[in-house]
Amino acid sequence: MFLLIAASVISGILVGTLIGLIPGIHPNTVFMIILSSIIFLHDIEPVLIITFMVSLAVSNTFSDFIPSIFFGAPEPSTALSVLPAHRMMLSGRGYEALYLTVAGGLGASVLTLLTLPFIFIVLPALYSLIEPCLSLILAGIVLWMIFTEHGTRLHAAVVFLLSGLAGLVVLTSLPQESSIFPAFTGLFALSSLLISATSKTNMPPQHNPENISVSKRAVLAGWLAGMFAGLLPGTGSAQSGIITAQTFRSNIRDFITSLGGINTSNILFTLMMLYTLGKTRSGLTIALSRILSSGRA
Repeated sequence: MFLLIAASVISGILVGTLIGLIPGIHPNTVFMIILSSIIFLHDIEPVLIITFMVSLAVSNTFSDFIPSIFFGAPEPSTALSVLPAHRMMLSGRGYEALYLTVAGGLGASVLTLLTLPFIFIVLPALYSLIEPCLSLILAGIVLWMIFTEHGTRLHAAVVFLLSGLAGLVVLTSLPQESSIFPAFTGLFALSSLLISATSKTNMPPQHNPENISVSKRAVLAGWLAGMFAGLLPGTGSAQSGIITAQTFRSNIRDFITSLGGINTSNILFTLMMLYTLGKTRSGLTIALSRILSSGRA
C-alpha cells in the first residue's frame, strides 16, 4: 500500500504541474471529472484517490504562476501577479519572479508543518471567535475591494453583483449535479482562453537570478493571509492578495513572494478546515467531502 500511495502522490504532483502549465485548465475542473467518474473507480482504494487529489492541488499552487508570468494567461488565484510579475519579466527578471512565488509557497508550507499541532488546537477556537461576525467581516472585505479598485468603483460594484447573481443562479436555481461542472469550465477555462487568445506577449531574454533574497516578512504575511482565506467562506487567494497588495504597494518583490505564500497556504488551510470543522472552502474540499460522505472512504 505504501508504494501505491507514493505512486498516487507522484501522479498527483505530475498532473498538478501539467495543469498549471496549461492555461484555462483549473484543478476544480479535474475534481469535477473525478467526481462524475467515481462510479467507474470503484476498484481503486479511496485513499489513493484522495491522495492524488490533494497532491494535485498543492503542486498546482507552485506551477500555475508560470503562465501568468510568462504567457499572460492567469488563473483566478494568480491573476493579481500578472502586472507586477510582467514588469519583472519585461525587464528580464521573469525567472526571479517565479523564484519568489515558489519561495513564498515553500515558506508557507514549512510554517504550516512547524505549527501544525498548534494550528489543530487554535483553528477551531479562532473560527468560533469570528463566526458570529462573519457577515460583517465579509462585507468589510467586499467594500475594501470595491473602494480600493483602480478606475471606476461603480464598475467594480456592478461586476461584484453580477458575479454574485451568477453564483445564486448556479447554486439555487439549477440542479447542481448538472450545472457545477459547466460553471467551473466556463469560469476557469473559457475566460482564460479568450484572454490568452487576445493577448500578445513579447518576451525579452531572461536572466538567471543570482543571490536572490526572500523577505521573511512577505512569507509570513502570505501565510497568514492564506490562513484567513481558508477560514473565511467566499474568499480565496485573489481576495487575500488584494488586501496584501496594500501592505506591499511599493515593493513588487515582497508582494509576489506573499502571493505565492497565499496560494499554497490557502489550499493547506482549506484542508485543515475540512478536517477539524468539516467546513468546505474550495473545490478540492467539496470534492473530498462528497467522496467521504459517499461511504467509499
